[in-house]
Amino acid sequence: MQISDRPLAVTNSTLTTLIAELGTECLKVQALINQLQLISLTVN
Repeated sequence: MQISDRPLAVTNSTLTTLIAELGTECLKVQALINQLQLISLTVN
């Protein structure tokens, strides 16, 4: 999966905030997935 930063022309401040928060949460999920993959590699 490829992740890239792209500027979005969003004029609604609430939507802009939600998009930013979603990006932050996605990064957290990706970090957790990476941790699980590392655990899996060390256990097997």
